[in-house]
Amino acid sequence: MRVFINVKTPGKRQNVLTKAPYQLPDETRTLRELLAAVTRAEVLAYQERQADEGLLCLLSPEKITGMAAEGKVSFGRVYSDRTPDADAAVKTTMQAFADGLVRVLINGKECTELDENAGLCDGAEITFLRLTFLAGRMW
Repeated sequence: MRVFINVKTPGKRQNVLTKAPYQLPDETRTLRELLAAVTRAEVLAYQERQADEGLLCLLSPEKITGMAAEGKVSFGRVYSDRTPDADAAVKTTMQAFADGLVRVLINGKECTELDENAGLCDGAEITFLRLTFLAGRMW
């Protein structure tokens, strides 16, 4: 099943959400399955970036200009030598959702239950919101 995940693209003047195509297993129906599938896919992508670390990456002036507009110029290398555990990552994702640190919107509707049918279909638009706490205190 092909869905679109809204990805935050930082820019100099404003942050923009762009739709990134994403391939999910066809049997993905519940929010729990969605979170697990996306987490496992991201762990796999991270592991592939770790494996490609030995390749020399040259940055063209166009790439440097584009990255500078986003706010960070880098070679895209992964400097950690630890291999991530997909099962532990899925467990952490589920805990973050249970703790209210992550909100999920599918086609503009917030999903609150992990085991309910999430209404996923081809072309669905998914947005993940990671909530953060503000530091400081009020007097």
